[in-house]
Amino acid sequence: MCEGRFHKLYLDVQSGMSYLLLWPLPLRKDLGVFKKVQGLFLKLLVLFTKLLVLFKGLYTDNKSYVWPAWEIKKTTIDTIPQSITDDVKTTVLENGILRKSICVEKRYGKSTFKQYIRMYEGSRADRIDFYNEVDWQSTNSLLKAEFPLNVTNQNATYDLGLGSIERGNNTTTAYEVYAHQWTDLTDRDNSYGVTVLNDCKYGWDKPDDNTIRLTLLNTPGTNKRYIYQNKQDLGYHTFTYSLVGHSGKLEKPEAVRKSD
Repeated sequence: MCEGRFHKLYLDVQSGMSYLLLWPLPLRKDLGVFKKVQGLFLKLLVLFTKLLVLFKGLYTDNKSYVWPAWEIKKTTIDTIPQSITDDVKTTVLENGILRKSICVEKRYGKSTFKQYIRMYEGSRADRIDFYNEVDWQSTNSLLKAEFPLNVTNQNATYDLGLGSIERGNNTTTAYEVYAHQWTDLTDRDNSYGVTVLNDCKYGWDKPDDNTIRLTLLNTPGTNKRYIYQNKQDLGYHTFTYSLVGHSGKLEKPEAVRKSD
């Protein structure tokens, strides 16, 4: 277990299974903001992982024959993602007064993953950073990070750079949407919520009232058109996403400040 002022992280060092509890109010300590998460590394949905906050969505049937470079099919993200559970290794890197850090290493096929989970005290105590190093070698696959929350709202708020927009759950025509530096899911009674920050990933989807997912890597299966795009995103990647809990309604200026 790794504990900060606002959250606790429980990790099964053998399987990579994790629970992340985040509470913006003392009254919510019995519940936590997050549901049980599987895999500290995202569920390789050959796509994404339910590694809550870690990798949870790996989707391994990611065909896109018309516009493969940018078109993700709803039939892909409607499938159940695979978990990344091979060759799990966890290491405590830091256990200091101001920062605690855990490294989780995993493998899926020829793809390897390292995730550094960092918890803080002081001015950054309300956030958890997930710094990721991925050597991505999975073809016909899509990787997402899934955030299954104990927050209920049909609408999430997405940063657009010059403003923000609220969008509902996935539909047949709107299921992979754009956002810039942050996305927020606040409970419909405005009592508490969670903001997900990221430094370089811009595709999101929302399958239900409790879950938001961030697209990380996309290597589509191709056929005849743009065949060479079946190798896009292969190689070494680094990226960070972060979680910040808040009490009350979303304060957009504060979300912008934390994401900068």
